[in-house]
Amino acid sequence: MVKKYLTPLLQSSTDKVSGLSFLMLRIGACSLMVYLHGWPKIKNYWEGQNGLPELIGLSPESGLLLAIFAEVICSFLLALGFLTRIAVIPLSFTMVVATFIFNADQALIVKEKAILYLIVYLFFLVAGAGKYSIDHLLAQKINSAQSI
Repeated sequence: MVKKYLTPLLQSSTDKVSGLSFLMLRIGACSLMVYLHGWPKIKNYWEGQNGLPELIGLSPESGLLLAIFAEVICSFLLALGFLTRIAVIPLSFTMVVATFIFNADQALIVKEKAILYLIVYLFFLVAGAGKYSIDHLLAQKINSAQSI
């Protein structure tokens, strides 16, 4: 029963070159997200500064905390390849909000980074984390335990 639900969630490409490519994309995108977006939001929160307006019915503080959760915690999960398909959901949602709500009236060039991050996150939602990930190790353990 557990295998039925977990295996599709954890499976992805097992090719070595693809796995290495997935690893580089995960680490690169997540490092940039944490360093350029998540960390400044944490500093703003600690200093009591919140530049976010009220969005989608959330208070500015709630929106900031959810963005921090997505941009820092979920980015670390994605970088590790742990619960990848689950971790990219808040990240994708944050990029949708950034693109179509927060920057709704801005030119496409302003929305470009959020759209590119969204494309990367949707890629991992569909493809999974790749061979060099915790998800891959978990899928192997589940499959080997099932065959015993």
